[in-house]
Amino acid sequence: MRPAAMRSRTCAALRALVALALLLAASLAGAHKASDSYLQITAAPGQLDVRWDIALRDLDVAVDLDSDADGKLTWGEVRTAWPRIEGYALRRMAIEGCPLASIGRGLERRNDGAYAVLMLRSICNLPAGAPRISYGLFADVDPTHRGIAKVQRAGQGVALSVLEPTDTIAATASTPASAIEAASGVSMSSSTAAS
Repeated sequence: MRPAAMRSRTCAALRALVALALLLAASLAGAHKASDSYLQITAAPGQLDVRWDIALRDLDVAVDLDSDADGKLTWGEVRTAWPRIEGYALRRMAIEGCPLASIGRGLERRNDGAYAVLMLRSICNLPAGAPRISYGLFADVDPTHRGIAKVQRAGQGVALSVLEPTDTIAATASTPASAIEAASGVSMSSSTAAS
């Protein structure tokens, strides 16, 4: 075999090997979507409403939703786990000056899976400027997790921010909805997310 032909075959084999390695790397990179949660914060005078969407696949890692360990989440497993889901989440997110209470819950299907939806409320005035949000969701199980916050104030544009998980949370204790209702005279049970 001539040296030129041998070099040509070696180069072709090397190109094929590089292409295969790139394909393998691309498929591994797409195998796991980064962990994100979505907060929609709506501030009005005297009231703050928060819709928090958290992927069930991420919650399953943190609070073990799949009680029969069959690899599939059922509505019954999620419904039974709601108190654990709310407890886990509310201990890991706080908005300074606005103690949050759960007022509803639901599920939402997105293109990357099912999400738990927590509806939260606080009777407070969000301070001017960027809200101070303590955020530590999944810091103990997934350091790549991020929260994406969308803050809407009456008469102002939408502000977006990416929330990084922290090791510690200086969270204020959540106030039960009944205490907020008693203090404000406003019923908070009317705002529930669709199941």
